[in-house]
Amino acid sequence: MSAMPELYEKTTFNASGFAIFGKVLDDQQVTAARAELTAMFNQPPDPSWGDSEMVRTHMLARYPKLREMILQPKVMEPLHLLLGDKIALLPDNTATHSRYSGWHKDTHGFERFGYNFHRAPDYVCAVTLIYLQDNDPELGGGLEVVPGSHKEEDRYRHQDNPATHGRSHKLGDPAYPKESFYMVPSHAGDLVVFNDKLDHAGRWPSTIPRPSNLYDAPPPPLPPEKRKFMFAMAAMPDNQYVDQYMDYFNFLKTKFHEFKAMGRIGYSEDVVAQARALGVRLLSHV
Repeated sequence: MSAMPELYEKTTFNASGFAIFGKVLDDQQVTAARAELTAMFNQPPDPSWGDSEMVRTHMLARYPKLREMILQPKVMEPLHLLLGDKIALLPDNTATHSRYSGWHKDTHGFERFGYNFHRAPDYVCAVTLIYLQDNDPELGGGLEVVPGSHKEEDRYRHQDNPATHGRSHKLGDPAYPKESFYMVPSHAGDLVVFNDKLDHAGRWPSTIPRPSNLYDAPPPPLPPEKRKFMFAMAAMPDNQYVDQYMDYFNFLKTKFHEFKAMGRIGYSEDVVAQARALGVRLLSHV
């Protein structure tokens, strides 16, 4: 990456809450990854790992072919640009297909259960997505965001008591007017990185009626070559907030089955060394 794009992307991330790094996977890698994920999702999910029909957990630990595509400089250098020399990859890294979300902030769980470390001025966590299809205006396949909303309060929490289910706006419904939405113009193989406090949603195909509850909806009937596939990770500077995030993750492991199951595997020494050579610490539960 040259100096000008580096400056532009870092400025965009800080100001708007997201940035795009083009073609971290080339066309051949995208084709191979889509084939790998198609075969993977044609097999039934394994609930003991915390899998579901649309999600496979512990991607980096379980799937060596996919790990080689992700633990490589073209993916990790943008994260260092945004987060610094030493970064930590959090345990919840996944591969997904045909999974769409309504509007939310990824810090909503913190707010709901009374955690507040993400409110510190120097806290930053970067949600990291690699898309394996273009974000099409009609067919979707990527992300919609409200630029700058990472600097705003979580409108999905209760104003006085975030631990309650009451909230200013219903989780999944937009908390901003439609003219605030921005479709991130990502292409197959691109890396999209956004601040975990940014309001965002999966871009649902505009040609298909949007279901009222995306989390329980079947995948939209798209041609196989247009099916939505992506890799998702979360990374942060390797600082004091890592331990606080892991305290929250440990709390989730006591409450939700999928998080309990996700904690049943660690990384081999070779994989840990591979990540360390890239300036990355892999966090896991064993």
